[in-house]
Amino acid sequence: MKMESLEDSELGVIKLLLENSSYAEALARLDALSAEEGESGPFSPEVALYRLMAFHGLGNWGLCIQEGEIALDRALSGGRPELVGRIHGHLGVAQLRMGAFRESEAHFRAAIHIHLWELNDIAGALRHQRRLGILFLGQCLWAQARHEFLTAIVSADKLSITRESAGLRINLAITLIKSGNLEKALPLLDEAESSLGDDAGNWLGLLLRLVRANLCRITGHPTEALELLAPALQTTREQHYSREEAIALEYMGDCYLAQRE
Repeated sequence: MKMESLEDSELGVIKLLLENSSYAEALARLDALSAEEGESGPFSPEVALYRLMAFHGLGNWGLCIQEGEIALDRALSGGRPELVGRIHGHLGVAQLRMGAFRESEAHFRAAIHIHLWELNDIAGALRHQRRLGILFLGQCLWAQARHEFLTAIVSADKLSITRESAGLRINLAITLIKSGNLEKALPLLDEAESSLGDDAGNWLGLLLRLVRANLCRITGHPTEALELLAPALQTTREQHYSREEAIALEYMGDCYLAQRE
């Protein structure tokens, strides 16, 4: 079977699987494609990128780094800046999850530069800037995290990139909560919810509910927190968000403890 027909058919199926979070099935189909191409076969940018997306979705950070570094070397020589930028993004997340903060920051900054200056893709650059802010947030570098989120919010609002506006505000609220500025977090969450609108049922909407619940929990309102956490927990299980499920269960346990249950 020739690669042209695979791109028209099988790769379309794989893309749809990835969009629906069916990462294991997508990876199985990608393995079949890779075997069919063979090691000496032509480099398929789409196959390489989709494999990284599958590893990312499955949380297989080691393989994401291993294959991502090989794909990056080959993409750099292929004149595909969009592919290079996206690979840098996946490698940045993988290195972040593995605790390699310096390497993660380098990949995120490379992705920001490529999307901003080579592709004129402001939305893509903002996505990676948000991830850079999350890196600083995880290291408790509050001032640096706030700077990245705030500057990105200005750009997102100016260009009406509503999804990034919401995501950036949610992460800025998390930064403020963790650094003790609780009173400034709630308005940001309200603004994020307004930006999401009809998209409140997606992953960002779930994150928003978890952050609201955490704020209620911290400020001594366990009943209100539980009202948010019950549907959020159901969503995490339906969508197989294991990390978010663990967070929801942790918050629920704290709430029941506060109620002496």
